[in-house]
Amino acid sequence: MLDKPSFETVEQFISYVGRRRFQTNLELSTQLVSRAIKTGLMPSSWFIDVRGLCNDMGILTPDHLFRWKDKRHVKQNANGVGQIQGLENDIPPATPSEGV
Repeated sequence: MLDKPSFETVEQFISYVGRRRFQTNLELSTQLVSRAIKTGLMPSSWFIDVRGLCNDMGILTPDHLFRWKDKRHVKQNANGVGQIQGLENDIPPATPSEGV
C-alpha cells in the first residue's frame, strides 16, 4: 500500500525523498534540481524516473508538481503545413459581414 504524504512544493517533496538520493537516482545535476525547487515545478521529462523512485519508496507520485506541456500540438497536414490541434473551439466562425 502506498503512503500518502502531502507535498505542496517541489522543495518539500525533494526534502522528503532526500536531495542526494533524488539527484543520484535521476542522474541530475545540483543546478537542475535547484532550478526545479526555485520554479516550483519539475520538468515533465523527469516524471517516469520520479514515479519509479516514488514506487520504490512506497509513496504516491506528486503529479501536480510537474510542468506539463500544453495539450495543444501541431499536426502536419498533407501539404506539410503545421496545424495546431485543440484550437477549434478557440476561433469563432467567420460571419458574412467579415467579408468571407
